[in-house]
Amino acid sequence: MDEHELRQEIIRRINLVKAISSNTRKQAIALEYCSRDIITFLSDWVWTYDPRIKPSTIPFKPFPKQIEYLLWRIERRSLNENGITAKSRDMGITWLNVVSQVHCWLFEDGYKGSFGSRKQDLVDRIGDMDSIMEKARFLLRNLPKWMLPKDFDWGKHDNFMKLINPSNGSTITAEAGDSIGRGGRSSVYDLDEAGFIVRPSKVEAALSNNTNVIFYTSSANGIGNPFYKKWMTYPDQCKFYFHWKSDPRKSDRWYQEMKARFDPVIVASEIDIDFGASVEGIFIPASWVQAAIALDIPEFGTTVAGLDIATTGKNQSVFTVRHGPVIKPQISWSNTNTTVTAHKTRDLMIEFKIPHLNFDTDGLGEGVDATLSLIDGLEFTFTAVHGASRPSEMVWEGEQRTSAEKFANKRAELWGIMRDRFRKTYDHVNGITVHPTEELISIPNDTRLIAQLSQPLGKRSSTGKILIESKEDMRRRGVDSPDFADSLSLTMEQPSDDWFDIGEQRGIYGAIAGY
Repeated sequence: MDEHELRQEIIRRINLVKAISSNTRKQAIALEYCSRDIITFLSDWVWTYDPRIKPSTIPFKPFPKQIEYLLWRIERRSLNENGITAKSRDMGITWLNVVSQVHCWLFEDGYKGSFGSRKQDLVDRIGDMDSIMEKARFLLRNLPKWMLPKDFDWGKHDNFMKLINPSNGSTITAEAGDSIGRGGRSSVYDLDEAGFIVRPSKVEAALSNNTNVIFYTSSANGIGNPFYKKWMTYPDQCKFYFHWKSDPRKSDRWYQEMKARFDPVIVASEIDIDFGASVEGIFIPASWVQAAIALDIPEFGTTVAGLDIATTGKNQSVFTVRHGPVIKPQISWSNTNTTVTAHKTRDLMIEFKIPHLNFDTDGLGEGVDATLSLIDGLEFTFTAVHGASRPSEMVWEGEQRTSAEKFANKRAELWGIMRDRFRKTYDHVNGITVHPTEELISIPNDTRLIAQLSQPLGKRSSTGKILIESKEDMRRRGVDSPDFADSLSLTMEQPSDDWFDIGEQRGIYGAIAGY
């Protein structure tokens, strides 16, 4: 809100209080509406605190993404599902969590809400508005007295790390450190800054028997922690992405000011929600990947599929189609042998009329190679790509070096080509440099792919050539195999002249009908 809007909203709130203050019937109606609709409660009665502006006590006027978040929380609880939120800094998430819990505390019989964080001062410190429980007290103190529970006594019912509603038996409690989750059962548990918990395994063990609904909230803090792993594995409906661009109070100018004030790693992790920001040597920065998500560019030119192969365990076989600069939604499956994977891939190639397939033949790929080679009348060509083999002689623009001179192996070359597309897309989207559309990349909004693209580290061989971190090294630092990203990288393998000839003859070159 600008200064005029803020003044008008304050006047509206004051007039609303005056109109109801002496009319018990209107008060009952207001309470009934608020009990049924948290957005009405928030938009008409909740005040917040911001010491950076005058006045510092201001009406909480939610913007659309904040409303969406509160409704998302309600849906998770109705379905007994945990929720996880990755956020940029200063989005008001903690205030929204407090509003949600206080609303239940006021209007729900026998509710028990809990907050947990890594340090006691973060959950309750009297007089410190940065602490969660002090936010709850502030919210209650700024409600009209008739909206507080009957017989509520600040001296009796406001305790350190605990608020009691004497009218309906509801409570809100707070915990910190390794004791999180050991304070009995909860209706809802909010774990604040979950990515920064010091001993997360102990906390997880305690929370597992505490409640049916846990909300994990955090800014990004690397990829070697349980918060990141939850973000990667939770179903989409249980994830909420709260990026600064969804906040109408923030602009590109604000972002540039943040970049000028803070270290690049802080900007990347706490503002851009870059989980890999604190990890040195990330090969494809998350900010480049973000620029390519659902980028509106046309599909044209070469159509090729890439297949990353897995059989058992957590890893998946992933099938990716690239239509020029546009990556189509990926298809994955697991727990199949290489023969089944080969036939499933053949069916997908035929169904979507893809003229050429690339797959990694190191290890499991040999079985797929053997099966496809035995199929008569195959309607597409394929290349068995050896990730450890020598890179191509492709010359890099402006460098006067070939891939063989620049990269240590074929896998590094393919990731390098993919990286170059993301770099150009970032520059293009941000007005740094205009690049031809065919050199850009647009990817689907798939959290698995998005995260995996910024997982592998870039390294140097003993001769100075670029290497991509191996899957074994990634596992040693707690990161799973980047199946979706590797599958995409395989679509970067350059086609042979034979492939162009076959595609032209069959009349399916560049076709991807029905996909």
